[in-house]
Order: sequence, then C-alpha cells, then structure tokens
Amino acid sequence: MPEAEAKEAPGKSEAAPAAGLLGGTKGIIILIAAVVLEAVFFIVLLQLQRTHQQQAMPIDASGDKLPIQDVDTRTGHIIHFKDLNYSVPTPSGAVAPLAMELVIKLGLTPEERQGNKGLLPEEWTRFEEAVQKMEPFIRDRLNLHVRQQTYNQLNSIAGQEKIKSFVQDFVNSELAQMKILERKEEYERKRVIEVLIPMFYLQQ
Repeated sequence: MPEAEAKEAPGKSEAAPAAGLLGGTKGIIILIAAVVLEAVFFIVLLQLQRTHQQQAMPIDASGDKLPIQDVDTRTGHIIHFKDLNYSVPTPSGAVAPLAMELVIKLGLTPEERQGNKGLLPEEWTRFEEAVQKMEPFIRDRLNLHVRQQTYNQLNSIAGQEKIKSFVQDFVNSELAQMKILERKEEYERKRVIEVLIPMFYLQQ
C-alpha cells in the first residue's frame, strides 16, 4: 500500500503544472479582453464628442458651418465702463453721490439671427473699438440723463432699467450712423443687445 501511494504521488504533481498553465492563459485572455473593451469605449466616447461639436456649430444661409468664435455666445462681446460717478439731489436738499458701472453687450441683430448670419472676428473688433471710443460721449449723455432724474426715480428698479434703455438706444443710434462695415450696412442697427449695471450705489 505505501508503494501504491508513492506511485500515485508523481501523477498528482505532474497535473499541477497543467492547471497553472491553464490559469495563466485565462488571466492573459481576461487582460486582453479588458484592454479591447477600454479601447472600444474610448473610440465610442471620442465619436460622440465629435458628433456633439458638429451639432453645436451653427450653419449659415449658404449651408457652410460658421466657426465657433464667429458666433454670438451668451457672454457676447462686452465693453465695461467703470468709475461712473454723479451727484444726485435728495428730497431733503442734500446731495447724494451715485457710483455705478456699465456693461454694454454687443450681439447679433434680429435680422442676423433670423437669417443665421454671423460676423467675422475682425468685424466684431470694429464694433467693440467704436463703442470704446464713444465712452466720453456716453458719459456726457448719461450725466445729462442722471441730472434730469430725481433721487427717488434713480433709487428704484424702474430708474435703473431706464438708464439701461437710454444707453442702449443712444449707442445703437450712433452706431447706425457709422460706416463700420463696408458691407452689411443694414446690420449696423441694434448692435447693442443688452446693457447691464453690475454695480449701482446711491448713498442715502
């Protein structure tokens, strides 16, 4: 009996290497499969990203896609005027200092939006520079506007909205008289699409 057990032992020891080889092969197969799946996932993700970018790019009337930088975005093209300081008479006969800031936002006109038109980067730059050069005139007109308002009118939401409308109408009126673009002259009106007042402080 001991001899039989001794004879069986070598057989068992010979089977062990086969099991180890099989286990190693399965590990390699699993590793290769994981790498392949990861590569497929990356390719699919890249394709989805390209499709999303193509869908997000607007198309002009001729069917050509406009570059992203040529398209009006939510931020738009803004010109920031700071340190606007005025003196406002109060009902008590005193004078209250008014400090404010303005942001003029340029964008596509309704006609351009309807026709899926856009402006080139250099054309946007021309409009921005034109508004920046208008700063002394904007300050002057705004000063006259503020002087014509009462303290209570300015110290209200309606009063601030009136300032926005006044600046927007004035700048658009001036831009409409300029020959900023040799072509697309019909697009020069209503270039200012919004005026913001990020800071407004009227001392009580």
